[in-house]
Amino acid sequence: MNSICERKWTFGGRKDEPTNVELNTNPKNIKRRRLLSICCALMSFSTVEADIESASSSSERRRNTHEAPRYYVSTQHTSHEKPHRNLLSDYRSHPTVGSSVPLLLKSGSYHANLYVGTPPQHKLVIVDTGSHFTAFPCEPCLSCGSSHYSGRAYYDPEVSSSSQSVRCRSEADEKTVEDVNCVWKGVSHCSDNSHNQCTHTQRYTEGSSWTAYEMRDLVYVGTHDLDSSYQNAALLSSSFVFGCEVSESGLFRSQYADGIMGLAMYPDGIMQALSEGGSVSANCFSLCLKRDFGYFIKSSGQVNKEVTNDGGILSLGGILHESLKRRTSGMAYTRMTRSFGWYSVHVVELWVGDEVVVSDTEKKNKKKIYPAPSECFNEDKGTIIDSGTTDTYFPEAIAKNFRLAWETSTQKLLGDEWIPHSNSRIDITYETYRHLPPVTIVLTEDVRWSIQPSSYLEPMPTGTGSNTAYTDAPTNGGEDRPGGFPMWEGKRPFVNRIYLDESRGAVLGSNAMLDHELFFDEENLRIGIATADCGSSLKDGVLL
Repeated sequence: MNSICERKWTFGGRKDEPTNVELNTNPKNIKRRRLLSICCALMSFSTVEADIESASSSSERRRNTHEAPRYYVSTQHTSHEKPHRNLLSDYRSHPTVGSSVPLLLKSGSYHANLYVGTPPQHKLVIVDTGSHFTAFPCEPCLSCGSSHYSGRAYYDPEVSSSSQSVRCRSEADEKTVEDVNCVWKGVSHCSDNSHNQCTHTQRYTEGSSWTAYEMRDLVYVGTHDLDSSYQNAALLSSSFVFGCEVSESGLFRSQYADGIMGLAMYPDGIMQALSEGGSVSANCFSLCLKRDFGYFIKSSGQVNKEVTNDGGILSLGGILHESLKRRTSGMAYTRMTRSFGWYSVHVVELWVGDEVVVSDTEKKNKKKIYPAPSECFNEDKGTIIDSGTTDTYFPEAIAKNFRLAWETSTQKLLGDEWIPHSNSRIDITYETYRHLPPVTIVLTEDVRWSIQPSSYLEPMPTGTGSNTAYTDAPTNGGEDRPGGFPMWEGKRPFVNRIYLDESRGAVLGSNAMLDHELFFDEENLRIGIATADCGSSLKDGVLL
């Protein structure tokens, strides 16, 4: 029987013809990420002007296509079941406090500073809660990019006294299964060369890929201040196996980041390594993401880059300390629907303003549209929180309901000035922006996650060429919603980055996470959510 969410729900609960829903289940692709520039993302919309496309072509848009690895075993449970594992404490228990480091926002992605080896080598890596792997180029890589943060100064295991390549077999294991010693079980395989290395090739939807071998070395997540980070790395590093890239293709060669840091729930992931190595107190972390164009981080110590953009805060081993005064609401907790792999949550309802879009109860909005069932969000992979995906993707099965609810809400708030929902460029006044509705996701335990207009609207460039400038960065000044844009005169261009084309389930990307502290607690299988002011406010490399 076809899933109820393969049909579109419209007026009076009538079901249209089934929507064709296809999932790419190629087992060779563990997890494929689609990297799209803003130009490419907007080419399908005829209303986008050429100057916007040209001015935005250097930005990277990321969209992860979520597929289970070959060794992935589903441990999904319903929202009402107790997870089948021993919890360290009740999921409402007070969380630990973590060690906080700043994040860098560049090209639509959030980056952390990773220090690898002895002496430490500095790498800038994308923070990705939707990925397992941590990988970056290594010497001597003849086909890796030169436009990365570190240029061609790749990680060099030869100059690290603590590096150790993971070998497939020891001499005693010559007659056993080839990948007996590989850490990435079921993924890595023994290389064909004489180095006896555990290698893996990761391919992505748009055609890019990387090939890496498993390398073990000491790692530390620090700040942009090299002096203090080098000192801390000597004391707080943990042993970890990452991918040492020997080749890159496609967009991986041109991206700004040196590599990627996967934070999904896997036994060989970096958070597990930091926890077991004593670098952090618990296997959990929080992300507090901020979108800020042009915020300068300055340091009295040695700094590799003169200008960086404030992307928020990563707290390792727990939530942000109260002294940082970032949270603007209490932390509410909802259970994860998986105990392995992606961070997925159970969606109960979806609202646009005060118009219901998704609900399993007998409610109608003012246009007498029966809400779509919550199964649309919870089937297949479910609803995943993925910081490695730039935008947010809701199920295509709710598209008509969502657009009608949007129309009703904006007409009520804006009258004749209402605007339809689309992913094309819109030019709006500040007054119009102020009256756009929030999009609210209701999770189990009645946890409400509101995505404000300042999060789902992306400001577009207002000019072309090297003098292109973005609209003013979000700020709390004079605004009653966290991260709201400051007042502007006339009209300014934006694009709505909530898409309605996910075949099954949903992906809550980094824009949905903006101006919230999201607590990812693997040990207690819970997600914590609080509104927050996520500016890192660095001084001398220290968070204020």
